[in-house]
Amino acid sequence: MIINSIKEARAAMDVLQDTRRTIQNAGGLRSSTRFGLGVQRSGYTDSVAEVVLLRERLQKKLAAQEQYAVLCYTRMMEELQKIPSAVTQQIFLCRYYYGCTWSVVAQQVGLGVQAAKMRHQRYLKTEEEQHVA
Repeated sequence: MIINSIKEARAAMDVLQDTRRTIQNAGGLRSSTRFGLGVQRSGYTDSVAEVVLLRERLQKKLAAQEQYAVLCYTRMMEELQKIPSAVTQQIFLCRYYYGCTWSVVAQQVGLGVQAAKMRHQRYLKTEEEQHVA
């Protein structure tokens, strides 16, 4: 269904952004004064090497997540293209991908709040009918 497709694409994008932030924050360990460069502690590798290894793992994870996010986004856009009305497409995109409130959604598409909700419900009903048939 359209809502699940949109939510999946949004979740994939959120995970991607979180991983990017984690990679950026992993570099912050090197600037910390409590980590000495090249110092080994009780058999563990130094902190700089740990950060480098962490960043490499996160970069691999990021590449896989980027591919998945693109796949989800493409699937979402294909589902949205099945909706005949551009206004209804925008309602679903604003509401579920961008997480806007109904008042913001209505303002974006130039409708009243109730009209936007009714269009949304009407499309879901037709989608459900087509899915059952």
